[in-house]
Amino acid sequence: MFKTAGHFPGGVEATNARQRLKRTPKPPRAAFPWISQGEKEPALCAAKPSKRKSVLRPGVTNFVFLMLCQPSKLNRLKTQINNLIWKFTRPQEFLTELRELLELYSDRTFRPGKASPSAKLPTSYRVPTLVIRQLELELTPLCQENPQAALTLMDALWNDPFLEPRILAALLLGKIDPAPPDMITNHLQRWCQPECESVSLSALLEHGTYRLRREQSEHWFELLHFWLADKNTVVQKIALRAMLPAIQDREFENLPPLFRMIEPFLKSPLPALQTEIVEILQALANRSPIETAYLLRQALAVSNHPLTVRIVRRLLPLFSPEEQNRLRS
Repeated sequence: MFKTAGHFPGGVEATNARQRLKRTPKPPRAAFPWISQGEKEPALCAAKPSKRKSVLRPGVTNFVFLMLCQPSKLNRLKTQINNLIWKFTRPQEFLTELRELLELYSDRTFRPGKASPSAKLPTSYRVPTLVIRQLELELTPLCQENPQAALTLMDALWNDPFLEPRILAALLLGKIDPAPPDMITNHLQRWCQPECESVSLSALLEHGTYRLRREQSEHWFELLHFWLADKNTVVQKIALRAMLPAIQDREFENLPPLFRMIEPFLKSPLPALQTEIVEILQALANRSPIETAYLLRQALAVSNHPLTVRIVRRLLPLFSPEEQNRLRS
């Protein structure tokens, strides 16, 4: 009679080996096994980026951002910005020192790819968003305390050919008290020109109008009417693009004037404005689906424009099956 022992599959020795394997704990895996202990902090910063939407182009995060996550490096940046603030009332000196700061934190490893010949891309230092954010935080109190000096500085920033100073000007314009509102609306009219490139313009329409549309909405509506009344479709497009940030802002509730503004463009749409019209109606449908569906039904009742029908068809999936049937009928 054979005993099950030794090296046979079911033997005592095999059973003991399996038990030893169960008792032996596996070493914990490092969260970032490819780096040393001293490098974990910046790596964690990279793994958990800020939830705030970047106003810069996608991909502007690099090794400089990782470096800034270290407290000593961040303190150094704050010191550099504090030194820069002393030039607040001297725009040209401020701009010169700002360029040196942005050059210091620029991404020198970036190599741009091939762009479309028609694409109007701004020249950029490609600094981490953290640098622009820190500049915004430190300069905001000064802009609110001395708006006239701030507006003079913003003019110098906006006239700079690089992207980052223009973005900073747009961010700071939205921090100033819009009373009187003419200070803000005059700058928006001067800066929002047809030849303005898209990235800076988007930042200006979203961030530069922030307090104006919230605290002085009637004056903001007047500015939209002014742009919409222009015969140039590029200027009309600026007005339509300016509506989107307000519609997407859940705390902005004065939507009826925006419905009235978009209505004539839906009934007699221009091909050059089709993209902006669809984006606005999509945003309105997300905020206020019942009112948006009513607007679409009214447009279909009085207009047989083929582009109107096409726009409504594109928007159908945003509504309930019952509402889709009403729009189709």
